[in-house]
This record gives sequence, structure tokens and C-alpha cells, in this order.
Amino acid sequence: MNIKPKLILQIDCDSEFVMQKHYGLTKHQENTYYSALEIFVEKFKIAKLKSTLFAVGADVKNKNGQQYFLDAINNGHEIANHSFEHPNRFSMLSDEKFRIEVQKTNAAVYSAFGLKCKGFRAPNFDINPSHIKILKEEGIQYDCSVLSTPYLPIIKLLKGTDVRKSGYMGKSHLALQKPYITNRDKIWKSEKNGHGNGVIEIPITTFPYLKFPCHFSYLLATSPKIASRLMTTLIEWHVNRKETLVFLFHLADLVDNKFLYGTELKHYRSLDERLFLLDKLIEMVSNSFESLTTFEYCDLLKAGVV
Repeated sequence: MNIKPKLILQIDCDSEFVMQKHYGLTKHQENTYYSALEIFVEKFKIAKLKSTLFAVGADVKNKNGQQYFLDAINNGHEIANHSFEHPNRFSMLSDEKFRIEVQKTNAAVYSAFGLKCKGFRAPNFDINPSHIKILKEEGIQYDCSVLSTPYLPIIKLLKGTDVRKSGYMGKSHLALQKPYITNRDKIWKSEKNGHGNGVIEIPITTFPYLKFPCHFSYLLATSPKIASRLMTTLIEWHVNRKETLVFLFHLADLVDNKFLYGTELKHYRSLDERLFLLDKLIEMVSNSFESLTTFEYCDLLKAGVV
């Protein structure tokens, strides 16, 4: 029996509201980034792929954007919690403010779609381990806020963030990150004691050998030849070893260049070139992996199937 490795596709639904806030801009555009979600959903539908959408609560409350999420949900995609306002320096929030961010997004998702968020990702992967127990108390069953890479300072610089002012670089976060680096890609575990309090940690996969997280954004910042080679190596490596692949996208990955900001505007190629690379990735994974939402994978973990 040919058992396929598991594929978990995730999309951080950071809209123009989030991007403008991150870069300190006041220019307003309506629903530009949501159109990218529509493209993702259509392409994944054709290839019979699922994904997990990490949604910002303020965007979910925007009725103009709800239909994009609803279409995704109706096509088998999962919606998870990505905070309410996507604050900078998220790990520095007090317990009370952190809980409010989680609660307000859970409430927005339930009000709009009648669904309970089972997963969470902190903005910019900037989480304080002491906050994870709050996720459990708020009904969150898994967390995707840990990057299993030694290159956190470089990543922060690439994102245009001052690493000296980021709580994300604090000792507490590095302590949470450490066990996942040392265990390479076999990094799935449920924290039954300590910080995790039963919440399952699922970090994004890292590229073989290079150990950069599997962000589509990083591929887009390289030349087409390098991106294609990295993508091929990544997929072949996981198929041959039957390893689970957790791969991350952002809405900005499929937004027209005229609506991009900051490092995305600086590094991304044309939209046509980005769509070509996405189509190639979809073609390579669609027949080689079993596509699951993140929570479906968690169910397999808890059942001891994977």
C-alpha cells in the first residue's frame, strides 16, 4: 500500500489593513488583498487541496470580506485565529490583552460563520510561551507560532523589523523554539506539561539543509531558477522520506504589485511570474501528498496515526 505523506497548506490572511499597520502607512484600500484569497481557493479547488486560513478578527468582522472566507470554508478550508488587530510586538502583550485578542477573533469567527477556531498563530510568530496556557483556556487546540530555525534575527530584518525592539527575540521565545530546532523536522508534539498545557505545537517545515521556514514569500524573493530548484528539492525530499510538509503562504503572495508595500514591493516579481510558480508548486504536490487541514492533521496526531 502506497501511503502518501501529509501536506498542510496554511495561508496567513494579512490584509492591506495589517500591511499598512505594519509599515506605519495611512493610505487606505478596500478588499484588495481578499481577492488573493479568492485566487488561492480557486486554484486549490481544482487541485483538490485544502488549507488552513489564519484570519485576523478585524477582517472577519468586515462584512465586505466575509464572503471570501465563506467561499473558502464551503470548499473545505479551515479558519483559525490570527489575533484581532495583528499588533506589533505581540509577545509583549499582558495576559489580559492577549486573551482579548484571542477572544475577540474567536467571537468574530463564530458570529460570522458559526465556527469555533481550533488553531492559532501569533502575528509575526511573536508569542510568549507563558501565553500558550491562555490558548488552551480559550478552546484553542493547536498553535503554529513557533519557527524552528536558527535564523530568527535575519528573518526579522527581512521583514523590516527592528530586532532590538522585538519581544520575539526574547529568551522566553528562544526557549520555546529550541526543542524544535534540535529535533529537525520531526517536531510534532503535545505539550502535556509546562507552557503548552496540552496545546499541540505545529511549526512550519524548514527547507532541507538550509533550515529557512517554508514560506512561499521566500521563494518569491529569489530568482525564478533558484526558486524552482529549491521548491523541487523541498518536495522531493519530503516525498521520498514520507515526511509531513507544512507550507505557508500570505495573501500578499498573490496581490498585484501596485498594491504591495515594503519588502514585498521591493522583492516580489510580477504577479504573472508568482502565479506561474504557484501553479508549478500545486502541480508537484497535488498527486504526491495527502492534503489535510491543520486540525485534521492534529486529529491524526492525537489518534497516534502519524
